[in-house]
Amino acid sequence: MLVSVFLTGGIVGNLLAEGRKFSLSSFFADCGKWFWRFFRLTLYNLVVQLLVAAVVYIPMALVLFRRFKTGANEPQLFYPILSFIVIHLIIAIYFLVIADYSRFMIVTSDSKKVLKQYWKALRFVSRRFFSTYGLFLLLFMVPVITVFLYFKISGSINVNSALLILLMLLIQQLFVWLRSGYRVWVFASQVEYYRTHI
Repeated sequence: MLVSVFLTGGIVGNLLAEGRKFSLSSFFADCGKWFWRFFRLTLYNLVVQLLVAAVVYIPMALVLFRRFKTGANEPQLFYPILSFIVIHLIIAIYFLVIADYSRFMIVTSDSKKVLKQYWKALRFVSRRFFSTYGLFLLLFMVPVITVFLYFKISGSINVNSALLILLMLLIQQLFVWLRSGYRVWVFASQVEYYRTHI
């Protein structure tokens, strides 16, 4: 988590630095500059996500407890659980999007007031809900498809020779690089949207 927060500072800092040529020194300078603010934002977002989980899963537990007492069968328990999981995902993604735009606002305003920027991002995302949320879902589809293909391919390869071991190693490394690339791609797309709507 700490490494992720650290690198996010460099990614977002460089994406929002207009006219500045990319260099490792500027990237790591941004990593250090934004680390503590992004770390605080991550902690706040974690608290929000825990509250969302509590709001969703406490009613789910009550519903399931009542059904369990009346002797409900598996389908009668499965569908309510699935419904609550979907509701949780929808709300959780909404707050993830808010956290992303909070980062952009922290960098553009160079503000140390993380909660204030989080509140501004909440208003920004809520006013443009379908655009910001829809953009994130659209961008998120490609990594999801990649993960699905990765598990499909890695599950179908029977590793029983040196050549297949090497092939699996290459696929795994490609997957790691793609995951990092997708993260930059999502941030870059959101930054572009943010720039044109502030």
